[in-house]
Amino acid sequence: MGMDQMDIRMQLAFPCRFIPNNGQPGAYFYVAPGGSLVWWNGPSSPDMSPNGFGTFIDFSVQPRFNDVFRMIAWGRVGAFSDFVNVTSDAMRYQGQLEGIYTATPQVDVHAGVIYYGRARVKILPKVGVVWTPDENWELRLMFPNPKVSRRLWRGQQADWWGYVHMDYGGGSWDINGLGLTDYNDIRLGMGVDFNAHNQLGGYFEFGGSFDRELYFGGSRQASLPSVLYLKMGVIF
Repeated sequence: MGMDQMDIRMQLAFPCRFIPNNGQPGAYFYVAPGGSLVWWNGPSSPDMSPNGFGTFIDFSVQPRFNDVFRMIAWGRVGAFSDFVNVTSDAMRYQGQLEGIYTATPQVDVHAGVIYYGRARVKILPKVGVVWTPDENWELRLMFPNPKVSRRLWRGQQADWWGYVHMDYGGGSWDINGLGLTDYNDIRLGMGVDFNAHNQLGGYFEFGGSFDRELYFGGSRQASLPSVLYLKMGVIF
């Protein structure tokens, strides 16, 4: 089974004086509409639709209560389906609530939950630490998505970073004739990203996708072989 996916998302930031910011320059309420398109190639059993679609809107706030404690709250409402025979299963609700405690200037402790809203996995804890021993390293020792980054080059126009990370990937769609269907995998990848000083950014990543499965009807219906993946994006 092959899979190609294209996503687009636009984030708007609205100043909000009701969000605690502990004297920082500003507090914002973020709204981000977006959409996605997926092309599936196989498998022959079960017979997946050739395309999946998603439309969604994200809401988030990042209140800072004092010098050592802040939070991230994020929610998403969306419809994910092949739009052949849409049912209530197409509506998905996702979210994240995370508290961050600054133990030292180099160490942040994170604890929270992520609600995926999939058929197989509804919710996972998000716990760990982010350690920045110096300005050239960032170690996100987090479950379920650890990431280690190293600055490769600092230029007048952009900073370039290399990284390795692991992620719980996939998604869930309302597929005609199958109901709510997950594609789940575990991804281990490495890549390069850049942050330009003119607010342009991007990344290029490749790696392996393991423990792949299609899951619907309350059980695993297809175990898929491991594959390579390629991922890239632009942020501006």
